[in-house]
Order: sequence, then structure tokens, then C-alpha cells
Amino acid sequence: MRLPVVSGLDCIKVASKLGFFIRRRNGSHVILRNNGTMLVVPMHQSLKTGTFREVLKTLNLSPQQFEEWL
Repeated sequence: MRLPVVSGLDCIKVASKLGFFIRRRNGSHVILRNNGTMLVVPMHQSLKTGTFREVLKTLNLSPQQFEEWL
């Protein structure tokens, strides 16, 4: 299955729904935290495939679950 094209803002929205909060912003990257778990999301229009896979791994979601949370 192909991964959907998502933006950094989409990733932040889903992460926020899962309990992550914005800790700080450094340039074009937003750092989110949740009980010791850190997630760095670049604020780009479309995330590269590898970057999006790492976000999914950190959030413990499949691509289908991610789309449901959107």
C-alpha cells in the first residue's frame, strides 16, 4: 500500500489528538512531547516517505489508523 501524502501540520494534529503537546519550535521543526517520548515534525507541505514512516512508528499507528485520526 502506498503511503498518503501528508503535511507536517497534519502530523501535529494527529499527534495532539494522541496526547502529544508542542514543547518548542526550532526553525521549521516542531518538537512535541508525551511522557518522555519526543517527536520532531518538519513543517513542510508534504513529508518525505521515510520521515512519515518514522512519525508513524513513533505514534504506533498504521497508515490507515493515521487517516482515521485525521
